[in-house]
Amino acid sequence: MGIGETLAAARRAAGLTVTDISAKTKIREPIIEAMEQDDYALCGGDFYVRAQLRSIAKAIGIDSAPLVSSFDESHGWSTGGPPSRSPSPSSRLQDRLTALARRYRAPWAVAAAIPLVAIIGYAVFALISGAHGRPHPVPVKSSPHRTPAAAPVHRAAAPQPNVEVRVDAKRTSQVIVHDAAGKLLFNGKVHARSHQAWSGPQRLTVTLHDAGATQLTVNGKRLGRPGRPGQLLRLSFGPGDPRKAKPVKVPEQVTH
Repeated sequence: MGIGETLAAARRAAGLTVTDISAKTKIREPIIEAMEQDDYALCGGDFYVRAQLRSIAKAIGIDSAPLVSSFDESHGWSTGGPPSRSPSPSSRLQDRLTALARRYRAPWAVAAAIPLVAIIGYAVFALISGAHGRPHPVPVKSSPHRTPAAAPVHRAAAPQPNVEVRVDAKRTSQVIVHDAAGKLLFNGKVHARSHQAWSGPQRLTVTLHDAGATQLTVNGKRLGRPGRPGQLLRLSFGPGDPRKAKPVKVPEQVTH
């Protein structure tokens, strides 16, 4: 039995719903549902997967150690931690140079100090002789010039946040989902008393063939039914939503 099946079976055996686990752990429901399907794309990385496995297992009342160990093994890690790496040639060379520097540190310091003392002595002598035996130079006015403007600093653009949309069907309904580039993510039926969830950067466009038969959840916030029974709607959501979405009029035949 996989990690996701183990979590789902233990949750059901404890009489808990995904909503109950989300309330206990503060982990969003789409992430918990994806983890029960062994999908960790929404978790944000291996470090967060392990933390979320421990949090969910604690909320259900089961031991998290076998789950974390199974995840590490399936992702190329043994129970002892990340695989060890043999030292590279560059690191071995650096170690030898460090050892030589420690061995000859004292002679090098003395050799470097001799020319430094000579330079300081010559500078002091030149300063004293110039002050007493030479006339002071007359300052020459220089023409004003402009200080070049500092070059603009180009900062890397911040990564675009994702938008998450979930559709809960009260009765079977046709749903179509496109991403910001117009790529088709889903085109099919969401059956009664079930749900589907999608995630993507920048924006998701959702077309509902029966707006009154579905309920929407956008970025973790429930919006309820977006329209009337039998109404054909096309809605678009971004990372900053939910705001009050305005339905877009669509023709009778929706382009897939």
